[in-house]
Amino acid sequence: VLKALGEGATTLRRKLGESLASVQKYDALPEDTTTSSLEALQAYALGNKATDITNDYLAAIPFFQRAVALDPNFAMAYLQLGECYQPEGELAAAAENTRKAYELRERTSDHEKLSISAFYEYVVTGNLEAARRSYELIVQTYPRDDLAEVFLWLIHIAFGDYAKADAAAHEAFKINPASSNNYISLIYCDQWLNRLDQAKATVAEARSKKLESPWFPLILYVVDFLQNDPAGMDQQAAAAMGTPGVEDQMFFLQSETAAHGGEFGKARDLTRRAADSARRAQEKETAAEYQGHNSLREALVGDATSATEDANSALAAIKGKHGEGFSAIAVALAGETASANRLIEDLAKRFPQDTVVQSQYLPMARAALALN
Repeated sequence: VLKALGEGATTLRRKLGESLASVQKYDALPEDTTTSSLEALQAYALGNKATDITNDYLAAIPFFQRAVALDPNFAMAYLQLGECYQPEGELAAAAENTRKAYELRERTSDHEKLSISAFYEYVVTGNLEAARRSYELIVQTYPRDDLAEVFLWLIHIAFGDYAKADAAAHEAFKINPASSNNYISLIYCDQWLNRLDQAKATVAEARSKKLESPWFPLILYVVDFLQNDPAGMDQQAAAAMGTPGVEDQMFFLQSETAAHGGEFGKARDLTRRAADSARRAQEKETAAEYQGHNSLREALVGDATSATEDANSALAAIKGKHGEGFSAIAVALAGETASANRLIEDLAKRFPQDTVVQSQYLPMARAALALN
């Protein structure tokens, strides 16, 4: 029934004038999306639209939650929940849902199994090299999967290889140019590779196609900062206010700007506002990350008291990977040897395969102790 319904819908959509690229992208054949519930499939499709077209991960989460409520064995809906929580910085929630998808992977198609296993490496074990190999296999096996290219983009970023990230972003866009998410990847690469005018032009191109993303102001703020345009920065900051999951990131970017200018009191206040905004968006781990990041900034300029206070505040809420990692380096720099050693031991135990923890946070924290 699903197959016949899908074929009929595809034919009708073409007759009604939908573009071929859009028809191909949003054909959801039963062998590619394993669920026994039509209602769950509908909720899943709406969630996909929110992540891909409008690039709004928080808006997508309720759709995927409804999908798993309707079909508790819907592995790909759990995976999509994980993929929504990850960019919002809620890595514990991302890992929890990804583990559920992983446990259900034997009920899925080969394509789905590969996608679940790859993201499991990315967000649960944190082994970026294993994740890279898995996503490269997906790209080779299923060359129309633009999401696999997006995750390769993220992995290349983590390794600092912006040329490869740029290539992956362009491949994803070539496959699916009607995606705001893929525009975001292109624009970030323009920013990192110092193509600042091109970044602004790419945003304008997306908007000319009626494609919008709540993340556009975040990128444009940084572009305006790099071009020394305070008025533009203020305009982008105002555009982000009131948007859950984005407002907090803008406050934190503003705190980075203040710290860059030596205004550490202002930076600390803006970090608090970022953390408060994140908590209102139910992003506790992200709030702790902001405080941990701020503690590291303070430690680097010698404000050991403030650094220790902010690190303790971050750790009191939730011990997320990034918040604890930043805090471990900060308290080590501040001379809090016992606390630093406890955090180092905890991170090493909880994240034994995690590339960022093992190759960045732990070596930096141990080096900070050695400096003392």
